[in-house]
Amino acid sequence: MGSRLKAGAGLLERVVDLCARRGFVFQNGGSAYGGMRGCFDYGPLGVEVKRNIRAHWWRHVVQLRPEVVALETPLLLPARLVKASGHLDNFSDAYTNCKLAGARFRADKMPPLIVEDGRLQLRAPDKQTAKAWEADIVRMHAPGARVQRSGRSLSLFVRALDSADMDANPPRPGLLTLEPSRQPRETAAATAASPRSACSGDDGGVRVKHYGVVAPDSGSPFLTKPKACNSMFRVWTSIIDPAERLAGSSGGGSGGGGGGGDSSSSSSSSSSGGNGGVES
Repeated sequence: MGSRLKAGAGLLERVVDLCARRGFVFQNGGSAYGGMRGCFDYGPLGVEVKRNIRAHWWRHVVQLRPEVVALETPLLLPARLVKASGHLDNFSDAYTNCKLAGARFRADKMPPLIVEDGRLQLRAPDKQTAKAWEADIVRMHAPGARVQRSGRSLSLFVRALDSADMDANPPRPGLLTLEPSRQPRETAAATAASPRSACSGDDGGVRVKHYGVVAPDSGSPFLTKPKACNSMFRVWTSIIDPAERLAGSSGGGSGGGGGGGDSSSSSSSSSSGGNGGVES
């Protein structure tokens, strides 16, 4: 399975590179100011390809299915109406990124952090990735911690677990105390250069912040701080993009734009409205 994943990733890179070289897509002007992940300007050929894909998808998902019908509603609504409906105050999801794999998840959909027999198990897609994750853990995420690798599995040896509070606003992290490596010199050197998310305790254990959950596909506790993402108005891209600052100052506008969500949607966004296939 690992070889198929690598082959698929390599094919996707070649397709994207070809599209850029042939003028199907271009980086938009906003890339000079941090950019938005997944946003491109489409050239003449790119526009036609996009239209063909959308038409093909619409035909097979909506038109050829008798139980699915199309609906279209406006995306812009008066701000007072959206506040009265509770969307501004209550409909907010916390998102977090896995530092090892780079994937993004909704915090309320992630499995809890569970320690069994003093160990926390991580699962990589293949042996090569497991080796890279081991290096990242001892170098950046938990410097000086003892990590045991066996095939695609990684084991962290846990001394203590201080619970986190995901219901707090903002979420309150807990501390995960890991057993240090048996090489004192390497442990001391790694801890001295450790980031703020990991530190050495008085008992010699390596302490790492956690939020009580782990990445669903890997079991990794190394996550970014959960951030509230109101699906109607805020779209978090990555921690280096300016979207965080913009979202913090745009909540009180006169209208709202369509936002993201976890599940796939058949809506097609525009400034005037959105349409989508809905099962009857």
